Amino acid sequence: MIHIIGLGPGSIESITMGTMNILKKCKKNFFRTSMHPSIEYIKSQGIYFESFDNIYDKSNSFEEVYQSIANTIINEHAIHKEVCYAVPGNPKVAEKSVDIIIDICLYKNIEYKIYSAVSFLDVVFEKLNLDPVNGIQIINGAQIDKSIIDTRNGIIICQIYDEFIASDVKIFLNKIFNDDKEIYYLKSLGIDKEELIKKIPLMDIDKIKNIDHLTSIYVPTENEHKKHKYDIYDLNNIMAVLRGENGCPWDKKQTSKSIIKYMIEEVYELSDAIKNDDVDNIIEELGDVLLNIIFQCQVGNEEGIFDFLDVTDGICKKLIYRHPHVFGEKSAKNEQEVLLLWNDIKREEKKLKTYLDEIRNIPNSIPVTSRVVKALRILKNAGVDLPNIDEVKSGLNFEIVELYKKINEYNIENRSTILEKLGDVLLSVINLSESLNLDIEEALEISLGKFKKNLNL
Repeated sequence: MIHIIGLGPGSIESITMGTMNILKKCKKNFFRTSMHPSIEYIKSQGIYFESFDNIYDKSNSFEEVYQSIANTIINEHAIHKEVCYAVPGNPKVAEKSVDIIIDICLYKNIEYKIYSAVSFLDVVFEKLNLDPVNGIQIINGAQIDKSIIDTRNGIIICQIYDEFIASDVKIFLNKIFNDDKEIYYLKSLGIDKEELIKKIPLMDIDKIKNIDHLTSIYVPTENEHKKHKYDIYDLNNIMAVLRGENGCPWDKKQTSKSIIKYMIEEVYELSDAIKNDDVDNIIEELGDVLLNIIFQCQVGNEEGIFDFLDVTDGICKKLIYRHPHVFGEKSAKNEQEVLLLWNDIKREEKKLKTYLDEIRNIPNSIPVTSRVVKALRILKNAGVDLPNIDEVKSGLNFEIVELYKKINEYNIENRSTILEKLGDVLLSVINLSESLNLDIEEALEISLGKFKKNLNL
């Protein structure tokens, strides 16, 4: 049996009688650290233990420390059959080593038992008069770079062991909050005469003195209308307000179909910004595109059809499914193999059995030149025997001659025939560009640029 117990946040009063009984009965006690305010009291009760403090200095990362501790506990259990592993606070709150031990126990069918204790979180809730039901986010300061912050909730950042972690926390929070954002510096909570709760500006986090394993930070919620940085949750909420009873008359009047044209316009404007390397404009236009996505999701939500979560869920599942070489067991050595794999999966998803099915599946809403290019590339990838370059050139010459004939015979009645022949010429030009592996859009851009230059635009 492996007994996994908590020593509480620091005060002697927070150690349970059950914890003390286990420690007294067990012959092999291991403490993650001896840096705990109750250690002297525990020693005074005749309890012997070994700590893992020396491992911290020898290891390159906390992950390595926790894995080493877990391996030692499992090995000691194999020898002694009964061991006790004690950690500060509650063993199921911010204790990675405990999680690793449990995983190994489940894999090896080793019996273990968790003994709950008062967590430092309980003390934070009490001292700051917080009710977690109202929304609290708990983040590991040592892994702050992997966190997703929701400013609608108060944030408790624990495990700020040293100045380096404090600096990382400050840099991360600076992306979301102003420098003068008031936060709470918390130290040694629950320990008489050592406890410290102090309001400081965010910019001073890395100036805190005597940071140790009992240091935490609390970041209060943001004022809804005075945020430094708004996030996707805010955008969803704003869109709901605009469409709500007291919202904007124009926004309330729109439908999913009426706003399509605006999304298309915004995508083209984004394209221009990217081509011009205009960073400020790129940010603005990406926001406009995102707004249109959120707008569509809000309309879908109001109609009870879908919402933003359905959209994110769908695209995440698609990405995972279409990348079996990353999330599954398939392999793709280069970009070309990735594209082949992607297209195979896409055809299977959409039940496209032939290249004709793929051509029929090309969306009618995209520009016609792009549809022609897509169709030609589908034929090429399917191994269809396409005309060689000489045949393509000959075909283009033929279509041009045919077009000239119809133009020379021009009258009101044959306008449709000329239109048809003009289309044949354009199709042949696109075919030529594909045969030469040239981009028809890029070619037109070059010509348009020359045209504008001649007009002094």
